[in-house]
Amino acid sequence: MADIFISYARPDQEKVGALAAALEERGFSVWLDRMIGPGSEYSRDIEHELERAGVVLVCWSEASAESRWVRDEASAGAEAGKLIAVSLDQSLPPMGFRQFQTADLSGWPERGSEGFQQLTETLAARTNQAPQVTAPPSPTPEKPRSQKPLFLAAGLGAVALLAGWLFFLAPFSGERSGMDEPLVEAPQRIEQPAIAVLPFMALSTDANDDFFGKGLAEELLNALARIDNLDVVARTSAFSFQGSDAPIDEIADRLGVNYIVDGSVRRSGDELRITAQLVRASDGFQLWTETYERRAADVFSIEDDIVRKVAGALQVRLGVGEYSGLPTGEAVDPKAYENYLRGLTIYQDRMREDGARGRAQEAIKAALDIDPDFGPAWAVLAQIGVGGSGSPLSRDHDAWVRQTDEAFERALALLPNDGDVHALHAGWLAREKLDLIGAQAALDRAQQLSANSATTLAASSLVLRLVGDLEGASEAFDRAARLDSLNINFGLSRAFFLAQIGNHEEAFPILEQCFEETCMREGFLAFVMAYAAHTEDQELIDRWWPRYQAFEAVLPQVPPSLKPRITEILPTLMSLLVGRPTDEAEITQLIELFETDPILEYAGLWGPLLADILPEDIYFGTLERMHEEDLLFSHIHALDPFYGVNPYPEWVRRHPRYHAIWETPGMKALAEARRSNGWEAGLPLPIEP
Repeated sequence: MADIFISYARPDQEKVGALAAALEERGFSVWLDRMIGPGSEYSRDIEHELERAGVVLVCWSEASAESRWVRDEASAGAEAGKLIAVSLDQSLPPMGFRQFQTADLSGWPERGSEGFQQLTETLAARTNQAPQVTAPPSPTPEKPRSQKPLFLAAGLGAVALLAGWLFFLAPFSGERSGMDEPLVEAPQRIEQPAIAVLPFMALSTDANDDFFGKGLAEELLNALARIDNLDVVARTSAFSFQGSDAPIDEIADRLGVNYIVDGSVRRSGDELRITAQLVRASDGFQLWTETYERRAADVFSIEDDIVRKVAGALQVRLGVGEYSGLPTGEAVDPKAYENYLRGLTIYQDRMREDGARGRAQEAIKAALDIDPDFGPAWAVLAQIGVGGSGSPLSRDHDAWVRQTDEAFERALALLPNDGDVHALHAGWLAREKLDLIGAQAALDRAQQLSANSATTLAASSLVLRLVGDLEGASEAFDRAARLDSLNINFGLSRAFFLAQIGNHEEAFPILEQCFEETCMREGFLAFVMAYAAHTEDQELIDRWWPRYQAFEAVLPQVPPSLKPRITEILPTLMSLLVGRPTDEAEITQLIELFETDPILEYAGLWGPLLADILPEDIYFGTLERMHEEDLLFSHIHALDPFYGVNPYPEWVRRHPRYHAIWETPGMKALAEARRSNGWEAGLPLPIEP
């Protein structure tokens, strides 16, 4: 039972939450009505806790003096001989309660602590305990690690939105997917409560337990992201301290959070032992901890209980929104769950290694073979599909689209309240289908369910970018980057976005830092070189050209499955772009390639440049085929010509065949959206007679 039942009026919620937190810091246990869980009987629960508490602490104010509920609770406390009162604003208590001594907290905590000191001394006497300046963390049977997160990873939902469209962000070696320093400045401790979930430590050498610990943290992170008024740092940043000895407060500072959740997991056959804790970053104080010993099949109920307890603790202190439960609370076959976690981890941690997407997909399909109604597995299969654009998984384009469509259909049916799934679906509908109405509906739903999710914000930025709302896209991108400040995909994508709209002053310092930190190897140099060329800054071009040439020299060593086809023409393209000499044989070979087996990707790189080199029929035939196969916007540089920095020639934009592409239903709606947002780069111009 709680030591103290706090009675208050809703308008005083913020100050009462701070008071509750301060009392708990001094070792008192506190209960407020915000701790009532979903499905409970409100009045009965309040009456039960009121009877059990050692003290009824009434917080008088102008608002609470008018509250029938507060007066009733005060009467119950007085009749039981356990009423203690404080004044929040120096207003008089209502008649019948003015004979009780009242501690003055009207100036607390901004000024003066006399009234608060008086209160704690009175409470200590009533509850038979000595007041403490700071309550120490309580010991646990198996204390979870709070200083050494387990591993370095690329994010899932948000990165899936970016990975397929930003192939050259991927290092061909697959050696590194995070940075020691953020490409986007980490946020200061923000006014809205913020939390990070670190990977749970596997207390055995079994690799499957490592998957399990990471997956458990992932599920908790996703669930917490569904709570209103709580910022949850995305997985990539939260999981980026592998092997670090940094103390918890330093990790929190790097991530810009107030609270950390971490823990440990141990499996023995079908038995599962999970220890979790919620830690306040400022002083390492353990706000909550619990150990669960259950069957492995009960993992979802454990996850649900952990999030409820964490949410309850944060509600008391900070007034965050209520937690409504995990999208699925049903038991899942342990073997299916193990395959799911394996696929999830392979895709997130090693998606840039040769064949990793395929191995991740195989593991997820194995989970679905065991349990066809396992919603989270369908969600990951959809994410793999989104991120597979331009990879070997999409070589059979029709089969890839069918599989991803089915995955989204099943995931949305099984997890209708999972905001990240709706966010991913918005990106898929916008870029693969050019279904702007469907994409907006999916995005609206995602924002209703998880507005503070980096995945939702990344989806917003990509959809807004597609329709030409550059200001809105920039705001969403910055917000996502702050939530996932150590995610190199966000940092680089933001830099690329800035370069594409001509903001080279902000873009190139980030790109320079990335190059120095080796945050992305080889591949990203192709895009950066193109950006540098479009600045027409010769000093910048001369700095990046030898770096690009070093990348070009290793291209023949890169496995074919990791290279998009555009690498076949990159040397010629880049030479043309920076004005380097090219011989006639190179141009002839390029034309023959497009004539026999055209490059159906990254038209934003080659389209403006080759418009005056390729024969007209071949040029427009390639664009028409990309449109027919839904490839025009699958990649971030599929058609968009660097947002006007590198525009298509005027004759192309006035050509009837170019007009015909933009007159099809999806393209026409896109053109109208872009014009309404004031962006006409690349759109058709009137056909001249």
